[in-house]
Amino acid sequence: MAGINNIISTFDRLPALPGAVNRVVSMLSSGEYDMGELESVISTDEALTSAVLRIGNSAAYGTPGKTFALKQSLVRLGSATLMKLVLEQEMTQVFEVAGAGYGLRRHAMWRGSVGGAVVAEKIASDSKFTDPNLCFVCALLRDIGKLAIDAYLCGDNAPQADPDEDYLNQERSAFGFDHAEVGRLLAQNWNLPDRIADAIGFHHTPPAPDDQTHDVLFDIVHAADVVCLWSGMGIGCDGLNYRVAEHVKQAYLPHRKVAEEYMAFAWTRISEIEDDSQQTRGAIA
Repeated sequence: MAGINNIISTFDRLPALPGAVNRVVSMLSSGEYDMGELESVISTDEALTSAVLRIGNSAAYGTPGKTFALKQSLVRLGSATLMKLVLEQEMTQVFEVAGAGYGLRRHAMWRGSVGGAVVAEKIASDSKFTDPNLCFVCALLRDIGKLAIDAYLCGDNAPQADPDEDYLNQERSAFGFDHAEVGRLLAQNWNLPDRIADAIGFHHTPPAPDDQTHDVLFDIVHAADVVCLWSGMGIGCDGLNYRVAEHVKQAYLPHRKVAEEYMAFAWTRISEIEDDSQQTRGAIA
């Protein structure tokens, strides 16, 4: 059985957040940064600069007939949207080829990650949660623990799901930790804010409302994860062997129709994102 030191030792085999991304996330998390310094850091990363300019000058943020430079785009996006954009940009590359140890084909982990992110953002908006962007980020990162376990397995496979047992218990039996716990450790290793790390750690087991650690953010991320599983996104050898928290089901997925609407939304948005990505690659080519 793996101990915590075995799991942590795999972190140096994982893709670390690039220097520019790490600095941007740290600056945005602290809430105290100089816009000129932020611009300087982002400008050292071509992919980040391109993404910021593209979104900052999109119809959602731009003014018809006017083009905004990098610093102006940063101001228009704001810190919450910028955090979302930076992490989405980076994790798209990481998740694209991840998940083999969990029986996931190339692209499947990315689809589950982004699918959960857009659903979490949608649920947050529908329920009037104060920060949909934060929900997006937490759901996007919720399965990063599988990256660490993938690295620990070194080409082997995680256990096949036993239909009679919760998969988290099976991971604990096999490794000593489950992927949610390891994900929390990895988020802390990446110096992400504690609330994001906790949302990752609780994405399968959100505390009940009467628990002092309860957070609506955790509930929304859990609900988004459930929607993705029910829709078939990102399912590997773990299958559907996770319990749905009753208080989350009642609050956000009370009826089959509600769940089906979110499932349809997830697939629609994923298709749109994939189409946009193909068009962008075609334009570059």
